[in-house]
Amino acid sequence: MLAHLAAFTSVFLGVSVLAAGQSTRGLPQPRPVQAEQQTRTNTTSDLNKEVRLNTDPDNPQPPYGMVLIPGGEVVIGTEVDRVERLGQKDQFNMTVITAETPRHTATVEQFFLDATEVTNLQWRVFLDAMGREPSELLIQWGWPGGEIPEGQEYFPISLVSLPEIEEFLAWSGKRLPTEIEWTRAARGDDDRAYPWGEKWNSKIVAYGGRSPNMPVAVDDFEAGASPYGVLNMSGNLWEWTDTPFTPFEGFEPYEFKMSKKERIQLQPE
Repeated sequence: MLAHLAAFTSVFLGVSVLAAGQSTRGLPQPRPVQAEQQTRTNTTSDLNKEVRLNTDPDNPQPPYGMVLIPGGEVVIGTEVDRVERLGQKDQFNMTVITAETPRHTATVEQFFLDATEVTNLQWRVFLDAMGREPSELLIQWGWPGGEIPEGQEYFPISLVSLPEIEEFLAWSGKRLPTEIEWTRAARGDDDRAYPWGEKWNSKIVAYGGRSPNMPVAVDDFEAGASPYGVLNMSGNLWEWTDTPFTPFEGFEPYEFKMSKKERIQLQPE
């Protein structure tokens, strides 16, 4: 996700950038997704409007393709007593989950966030505006010949580096959200397990168990939206935040009993 401190009081602007970037296609309001959807035949000027920040400091309405995330409290992290169950006693998985302990509550001010990930097409607009070609990594693994694969214009961009993302942020006038902001946008006011609610639903999320196991268009799973209408807060691709990977306050290493004779202390590096 991306974000930007606006000129008006206590309001941030945020877009979405995952392991590459997040977009602004569609305009869900800060309520269930009743989005003013754009067609997939947008002109270049429309796409520029989707990517770049354009808002009136005297009238803090959601910029095009963004939603207002109200300020408030949000639950962050995982309870220590759920590490083994969620990690299914796999040492690697449990180490990852241990990094999210202890569970705690944080407060965040209101901000704007992109409704979706940044798309391949939006990344193309950015490159063209900067007079640049795709990176060698993107050409080799994502855009053969330097072109977006047919039918993947609205897939989320991936295979871009953090320095490239920082250039995109500077160009678009936005920023990455913090971990707390990202979680607030995904979870809302309650303590739900998934953006859409408490129960897992494989039919409304792009996850690793799907076939084919690959990203999908950023608006393919509207039913999986968060309480504020943000899409793909679970699934599709990993997403960046602007929060360094450091222990939460009160973090303690977790000791896991592998067998009667062996104990392992789980502590993220």
